[in-house]
Amino acid sequence: MSDNNEYYAVKIKIQQKNFFAIWVSTENGDFFLKKDNHILFFPTSKELYKFCKMTSKKIESETTFDFDSIDYNNCNIVIDLWNITSDLANTLNLFFVGDMDEMFIIYKKLLCGCNLPTLNSGNEKYIPKFSDTEINKLDKVVSNMKEIMRIAFCID
Repeated sequence: MSDNNEYYAVKIKIQQKNFFAIWVSTENGDFFLKKDNHILFFPTSKELYKFCKMTSKKIESETTFDFDSIDYNNCNIVIDLWNITSDLANTLNLFFVGDMDEMFIIYKKLLCGCNLPTLNSGNEKYIPKFSDTEINKLDKVVSNMKEIMRIAFCID
């Protein structure tokens, strides 16, 4: 039987520690591999690849997500962290404040701030402006991201 899933090595940096996990992309959604009710993670990249070899999972690419140095001025990084946190929270059936409807305007501004060609075909770069209320909401999202990472990777 053929496995049509795509597997990606993910390095999560949180509280100056590294965790290596496998993010899976399927036709029906994206998630992290789990063992029992926890995210399956490895202490090193080498251990992750050893597991993949033993289970015949081909890694498409590797990505690092650094939760220790989040720069609100870099929309690409914030969006990437937001998206991976949402997938991780969904994998563990955890509530993620970033998935709330009231946060969509902030997500949308950040996404537009990535200046993707499909969203911004002009020469002028979009730089999002956030109100104090929106900054407070973004702070809540980032704080919740870090809390979800601590839960997922069993960090005290």
